Amino acid sequence: MVLHTEILMLCLHVFTTRGVHIMNTLSTPNSGNGISSRRTHDIMKYSTDINKYNLDLSVITSLMYEVKACKDAFVLLSNSDVKNSSKPLYEIQFGNNFNRKSRILYRINDSLDAGSRYMQFINSRNILNCNVYLPFWISWAGGKITYGTGLVVAENTLDSWINTNQFAVNGIEVYTSFSETGDWKIHIEDKFAGRFDSCSMVNNKADMVVVDDIQCSSHIECATHCGVFQICMGYNFNIASNRCEILSFGSEVVIDIPHHTEAGWKYLLFNTNIYEIVTFYVTDLSNYCYFTNCVYPWKRDRCSAFRMFPPQVLLITCMMSAILHQYSEGYSSCQEIYQSNNRNPSGEYTVYHSNKSIRVYCSFEESWGYTYISKASYGTAVIMSKLYSTRKFVKTRIRWSSGIQKEVTVENLLSYQNSSTLYFGYNSFTSYKGPRSSNANIMSPYIFLGFLPLSLATNNNTQGYRTAGVDYTFKNCDRNPNSYLTFYYNPNNAYPGKVGSSNTFMMGWIDRSSSLASSRHMSADFYFDWEMHMGGCGGFMTSQSVSNIGAALGLPFAISPCDGVDCQNGGNCVSSESTGTAAADVKI
Repeated sequence: MVLHTEILMLCLHVFTTRGVHIMNTLSTPNSGNGISSRRTHDIMKYSTDINKYNLDLSVITSLMYEVKACKDAFVLLSNSDVKNSSKPLYEIQFGNNFNRKSRILYRINDSLDAGSRYMQFINSRNILNCNVYLPFWISWAGGKITYGTGLVVAENTLDSWINTNQFAVNGIEVYTSFSETGDWKIHIEDKFAGRFDSCSMVNNKADMVVVDDIQCSSHIECATHCGVFQICMGYNFNIASNRCEILSFGSEVVIDIPHHTEAGWKYLLFNTNIYEIVTFYVTDLSNYCYFTNCVYPWKRDRCSAFRMFPPQVLLITCMMSAILHQYSEGYSSCQEIYQSNNRNPSGEYTVYHSNKSIRVYCSFEESWGYTYISKASYGTAVIMSKLYSTRKFVKTRIRWSSGIQKEVTVENLLSYQNSSTLYFGYNSFTSYKGPRSSNANIMSPYIFLGFLPLSLATNNNTQGYRTAGVDYTFKNCDRNPNSYLTFYYNPNNAYPGKVGSSNTFMMGWIDRSSSLASSRHMSADFYFDWEMHMGGCGGFMTSQSVSNIGAALGLPFAISPCDGVDCQNGGNCVSSESTGTAAADVKI
């Protein structure tokens, strides 16, 4: 009998990848005058692929290298692993303008249109040397492109830029042009956690450095011994002789996975593909141990009636439990957080959408809770529908530079509440007039709050919004259907292309807000730059036009006893969406 905790550790070990440091040397020819991603459609026709190791580059987030060149040495980070120049790419150029500048270029496609690329330069006189290898690093973690000198990532940073439309880097290439050649030493980061070939066919043996040669009774015992060695990348196992060879890459360059045919052997290299490894190990594990219960950590529940199931079923269950252990608190919404652990208090939490983390502030109030998203999570797409249970109203919070924080309820005008609900979108505004492009292009991603859709806003009539029980209205003078508040993550701290100005109508939701006790304050990361546009003759206003007042959008969800759970403590199933019905009215 093996304890659950031992099984959990064993399962977790199976999926652990090991580190490796690989260096490759290469030379690049002069690609020709004028060859660069800025000017050349098929740029990857001229570049050299550095990946000769069958690595899964999509999981690498940095690169260290040394280069010897007089000027114009380029590194391409491409979304394509087959040299398709039409895919998005980054280009980092050292020694631009006769070795006086360096540059980041982001290219969406190969059209070469001005709107399809972004460039950012810095002064870097004499950064390259014709006769000496000089070290550099590049990082693209989370869509933030950063580069510097030396072989230690994040030290001696020269420049950085955040791409709000980030993509997976699947290909890394280098080239030199403008009459220059280059010699390169490419370093693959020593914490590489990518994927090589996993399980071989039977009667195949890997030709790698043998760290240890021992007797083991099964594959799983051999894998356990591999875990003792930090340099172990896999093993050869012979089931007939019970021989186990612990394998390493050694110091030689590895081209794919060298192997040969030999009766009785099978090799396995650690792989992040969970399903392949589960399939491979299930038979050996079922013979290795048998257990009667398994903890499901994400449910905080213990199940003990497992004796009726075959060992294979139990082992797969335990393995999945181990895999999901890191998501034991993997809730997708504040509502789920509230319903767990005996009703959590208000505060900052982490939720997961598509297995990616999002920092949120959960405000649990009487019959409603509110989800506020942190702009620090700009790199993760939000599945908005998981965060609210009604679109009849929202709360907005406002933060002044002095630290004062206030909040207020916002909804559609009373006269529109039977014909339209609000709209909540992440980088989307379906059926609504979207944010101003001169701002969205440089401040995205954004969260969009829509009041009236195009079908209702494209009219020459009374429109507006309601806040704190008061209707704020204007007459749409030209049928321009703007009717929204946009909250910008603005990761590059860009200044808006259009700033606008305030008026009494537009300021209503700010002026009507009520002070928050300091115990309910949120950190500054939850307050966004914003843009409000109404009409046709309502107004256009941004946070920069009102002394940089930050704003946060609170998405509402019910937390009554009947919201997704059984009624508790004999309570009645009653839910309320009342947000106030004062008859006041403000017009412009």
